[in-house]
Amino acid sequence: MTGPSSKPFGESLRALMDARALTYRGLAEATRRLDGKGITHAHINMLANGHDKPSMRAMELIAAACEVDPDYFAEYRLAAA
Repeated sequence: MTGPSSKPFGESLRALMDARALTYRGLAEATRRLDGKGITHAHINMLANGHDKPSMRAMELIAAACEVDPDYFAEYRLAAA
């Protein structure tokens, strides 16, 4: 899978979730399995709908949970830095 190609983060996140058939709760649980804390489904909803900007940690956890290359969200990491 290629990267998000200059779409807003929320749109890229929703497309990735759709491709993986993940709900907000499903993605939240997948991130929780990775580090014991994860990202809440409410926060994922806010990210997906453009109401919050993703942190580096959130992007890394989401990429890992969706089994995509960590660089999938590289263009957004530059903005978050």
